[in-house]
Amino acid sequence: MRASILSLVLLLLSPSQAAQDLAPAKHQALVAGIVAAGLSEYHYAGKPLDDGLSACWYGSWLDDLDPDRSFLTAGDVAEFSRWERRLDDSIRAMPPDLSPAFQMHARFRQRAAERVAWTRQALAQAPDLTDAETIEVDRSELPWPADPTALQDVWRRELEEDWLRLALDGEEPDAIRKNLGARLDRMDQAIQGTESMDLVEGWLDALTACYDPHTLYMKPFSADDFAISTSGSLEGIGAALVQEGEMIAISEILPGGPAQRGGELMPDDRIVAVAQGDQDWVDVVGMRLDKVVQLIRGPKGTDVRLRIIPAAAADPSERKEVRLERDRIDLEAVEPTLTVREEQLDGATRKVAVIEVPAFVGQAEDAEGGVRPSTTERVAALLKEAGSVDAVVLDLRENGGGLLDEAVSLTGLFIERGPVVQIRDGKGQIDLVQDQDKARAWAGPLVVLTSPMSASASEIVAGALQDYGRAVVVGSASTYGKGSVQTVVPLDPILAAFAPELAHQSLGGVLKITFSQYYLPGGRSTQAEGVAADVVLPSPYDGRITLESERPHALPADAIPAARFKPEGDLSTARQALRDRSAARVAADPRFQALREWKTWLDELERQETLSLVLATRKAEVEARKQRSEDLDARIGKDQDPVLDEASRIAADLASLG
Repeated sequence: MRASILSLVLLLLSPSQAAQDLAPAKHQALVAGIVAAGLSEYHYAGKPLDDGLSACWYGSWLDDLDPDRSFLTAGDVAEFSRWERRLDDSIRAMPPDLSPAFQMHARFRQRAAERVAWTRQALAQAPDLTDAETIEVDRSELPWPADPTALQDVWRRELEEDWLRLALDGEEPDAIRKNLGARLDRMDQAIQGTESMDLVEGWLDALTACYDPHTLYMKPFSADDFAISTSGSLEGIGAALVQEGEMIAISEILPGGPAQRGGELMPDDRIVAVAQGDQDWVDVVGMRLDKVVQLIRGPKGTDVRLRIIPAAAADPSERKEVRLERDRIDLEAVEPTLTVREEQLDGATRKVAVIEVPAFVGQAEDAEGGVRPSTTERVAALLKEAGSVDAVVLDLRENGGGLLDEAVSLTGLFIERGPVVQIRDGKGQIDLVQDQDKARAWAGPLVVLTSPMSASASEIVAGALQDYGRAVVVGSASTYGKGSVQTVVPLDPILAAFAPELAHQSLGGVLKITFSQYYLPGGRSTQAEGVAADVVLPSPYDGRITLESERPHALPADAIPAARFKPEGDLSTARQALRDRSAARVAADPRFQALREWKTWLDELERQETLSLVLATRKAEVEARKQRSEDLDARIGKDQDPVLDEASRIAADLASLG
């Protein structure tokens, strides 16, 4: 009864009271207008700022505010709907009108205050985790709760779920109560402490998301942090993080860092706690992204532990602990490596050079003041070092891209000369980027090994070599599918042109905008579809990586006319022979059978719509999943790489086929 009275009092608060005095500054409205105009004028997709885009912007903002539909009611959303097709008019007003964002956020803050107050009251007693109740795995597509009573039922179930997860971690009731209370404090401070620039950044990101997943606005602080992460080196674990509601997720594993070397973290893993060395865990659920980054970064040589929910976990109560030694992550020092293998096939020994290329980087100055070779120079040296081999495997499985010029020049190591990539801008103009060097470092049998983590520049290399008939692409069904190109535009000079008094104050931030798209020599785009493998192998990445085509508002796949080029081979007959030979080996290899079972299991878990809120049931389910995971891991083998093993054999087959 007491909790109900408190909720009633909170419901009577007006949105303006809940929002306190949060309002946009003059320069923030100007920045918003500049961003909106820039998107409609210069983004590759050429989307007009109209009612349709307004509806997308409105929906994107609601999803950002309340992704799990656990704060706002159907009545709140019905009230907001008056803006659904008017945001384009608001942003074009002079000055731009940001009041829809601030009014919707005010209601969200009000509901957040209600939730915090209700949950504090509910924490006085431990929840009943024996009732046969369930909770939805994903609420993002469910109807909004009808009224405050329905909303409180959502809060009750989510409180039980949070309590249950900590209980599964072995925490006692008093510790759970303390931990959840601290989370409430963080959530309350983060939401109620939102500053106007935080809100404007989120509002504009909801707009940029309607253009494509790689276009975004960054406020000055975010832009500074972005510059640090891309301009040379930093000390940490080598992972890019993103805020997803109350959770912090890994958005990218950076090449050359501890996270990549350790191999235990994956994109979309969610971080729930951080510990310094052997110190106690710090729960980070509900913590701001910048605070979590500060906890994870640290001096070279020190240890940090992460407690994560794996990306592939069907149950958010599953946990994995990863220990990493922080290191200086030099983003320009990502060295290709060489391994020479011997394969016994058809009574003959074939030597296969495997060159792993984690990223495409240019020449740079090393610590001694000398010049560190580029990726292309290093690969050329490794091909020479490999000596007399029968075939080469170019391993791009964890290569997320890098410099386009390096991708072009590296492709040139394997072809005589000709176009490598076509780049079309938003006006339809096409720029042809060619390899002009007739010399080849390797003219023999070539396999390019890819995965869903192969993206951008690595897809250009794989696709171009495939178009030329120079390589057989082996790996997962397709690569990631990022074929768009972005540029970063500082907004301070534009802001100063509109308001000279704001010059030199660093108030504008930056706009990262998609302005063109890649196409292969044959005219295919790598966007959305990626590069399809000629020989598909079961892979540990299958089902664990969100592909570009699965991201909201991703640019579609399309094609342009082929460039004029001369193919250097015809592998169409060889591909089928390679598939047949590989299929026979894969069918007999128990490691691949385990990988297939893992993918099937992940697909089954992904279809699960609800989770039990009975502690004993969930404990048994978690234990069963753990046992199955350990069994599959054991069958694959620790430190085993069946995909590379098979790719090497395919390369040997290619050599034997001539």
